[in-house]
Amino acid sequence: GGGDGFWVLFGGLHKYDAFLLLLWPRVLAALYCPITDCDETFNYWEPAHFLLTGSGFQTWEYAPQYALRSYSYLLLHLPPAAAVQTLYPHLVYMLTLLGIAKASLPGSNTIAFYAVRGTLAAVSAYAEASLYTALGDRLMEQGKGFRAVGVFLVMLM
Repeated sequence: GGGDGFWVLFGGLHKYDAFLLLLWPRVLAALYCPITDCDETFNYWEPAHFLLTGSGFQTWEYAPQYALRSYSYLLLHLPPAAAVQTLYPHLVYMLTLLGIAKASLPGSNTIAFYAVRGTLAAVSAYAEASLYTALGDRLMEQGKGFRAVGVFLVMLM
């Protein structure tokens, strides 16, 4: 609230618009960027996969004798993956009705992995759009609205 003048300066860029601008590069990165730190990625994905499917590896950080990491963080990742696991058979069925061979489709675990990455991209974009909005409103109140363009450009990097 109170910062509508700030958005008028930049062609009506509202929080939703900023979210969309921030979302697309993050979703593309989630889909196409290689995993740069496999240890960090799979130290979370393997136990989450185990919780989701009942099979997989338990990394040593989650083993009871060490218990270095909590399963609480992993529980935040499960809803998008669980939704894919639940909906996948129905999606495959509908696509086969359209003549798409089941063998040509990626497995549910692959799609679940990308669903988690995509969800993290969306949460990140929303958090950054919220930060952009708050900073823009604050800078506008201080009469420094044009500096917010730099804030937005830095956030896109």
